[in-house]
Amino acid sequence: MRLALEVSFSMAAPEDNDVFPNLEGDDGNDDDWESYYSSEDGSSSSSDEVAEEDMSLQTSCSTTMDAFPDELLLEVLGRIDDALTLLDAVPLVCKRWHRLSRDPGAWNSATVSIVGCSYFGDGDIVDEHENHEEILEAARILLHAPALRRVSFDWHGDSPGPFSCPYDEETITSALVRSRAEVREIVFPQPDIFEGSGGLGYPDDPLEDMSPEDLSLLADFLWRNRSHVRYLNLGHMLRAGTPLLRALGQCENLEELHLMLPDPDYFWYEGQLRGRRLPKLRRLTLDSWYNVYGYRAFFKDLVGCVAQSVRHIRCEESCESSKDVLSQLSRCVELRSLHCGMEGVASARTLTKLRSLTLVIHYSDKDQQQVLSAAERALRACGELPALQELRRGWRF
Repeated sequence: MRLALEVSFSMAAPEDNDVFPNLEGDDGNDDDWESYYSSEDGSSSSSDEVAEEDMSLQTSCSTTMDAFPDELLLEVLGRIDDALTLLDAVPLVCKRWHRLSRDPGAWNSATVSIVGCSYFGDGDIVDEHENHEEILEAARILLHAPALRRVSFDWHGDSPGPFSCPYDEETITSALVRSRAEVREIVFPQPDIFEGSGGLGYPDDPLEDMSPEDLSLLADFLWRNRSHVRYLNLGHMLRAGTPLLRALGQCENLEELHLMLPDPDYFWYEGQLRGRRLPKLRRLTLDSWYNVYGYRAFFKDLVGCVAQSVRHIRCEESCESSKDVLSQLSRCVELRSLHCGMEGVASARTLTKLRSLTLVIHYSDKDQQQVLSAAERALRACGELPALQELRRGWRF
């Protein structure tokens, strides 16, 4: 069907020529009208010429965008970190951008934060559940994104726990199971020392009330991304046991690992990492607020996984001075930087490629002068390290 549109308009001549001072003595010549409607700078370009120029500019811009190869457009899209923009806005630009929005390269910077339903208010349960909109958005991203730079599980400390709300459990559980996104960085729920036990030093762990089935669900998410993940912050996910350790041992492209060791009463190690290798791992952080006396076999096998590749090790809290941890450091022959307690000097002396060493001194109940004297002797011993360029002394109260 062809539609014809007819537009007519007219312009009435003014009664007073003073309105158009340039048209005095108008003799009806159309040239005078063209002269009046010329541009302010005196040029005489007509409206048709302006329209042609605008059309030419639009065509030029369109041609330039169409001339971009897919690789360049993917580079541009890959700088967008808002996953919802890539999911809801980019595909609507044109068919080509719709196609490119499904390419994993377009999602190189995209991240998603998975929050839990928070329905505590000043210690009392309120009727209205919060964060349902954010939960739904996170689920949509997990379901439709072909790739993601980072997935963070940021459950709120003031909520009654992960998956405690039926909507939260059903929505996120389904999304995690069905997600096929290639994820390069995963941050599991982190314990919070400031929220736990009224500030008495025991962490508030969001994983504490999770069922074994829910912990296995998170471990399975890591398993499906074992060939993609480059950065991994486990929090207290060692609570998940064998499923988590099995997945960790298969992360052969992992470059950075952060471990927080849970209470030994909630961790049973049966050699799941023995004989495994993490050949690309460069950075390792070990942390714990608990006594790590029950982790000796785990530390031995973990260091065995990374001994030939790790370049930087940072030991925090109780791991700083743990003999089970420090006794394994001498096996890390490629180590370049080390952060540990003063007790680690004996192991550090054998690390011939070590360039940076930070020794942490605990005050505890010892006399300050005795601590300083012991530190001085330890620092002098480090003179045997041929590659050492930086020596720092840290304090922990």
